[in-house]
Amino acid sequence: MGKDAHMNAPAPPDTAVQQPADGDPKFEARARARLLYWQGWGVSQISEYLGIKRATIASWSMRDKWRK
Repeated sequence: MGKDAHMNAPAPPDTAVQQPADGDPKFEARARARLLYWQGWGVSQISEYLGIKRATIASWSMRDKWRK
């Protein structure tokens, strides 16, 4: 293997991007919550609208760094 062999290697997966399982409702809810947040909704509003605990929405927003 030559020193340029790494140029043909596949790129590592982007760990910041979540890949949904086929039709996974939890992923879909998380993605919908993120979209609402980026549209200016507050965590409490999202929680009430989606029927998901506020702590869950807040946890997703911190883990996924929605503020960036």
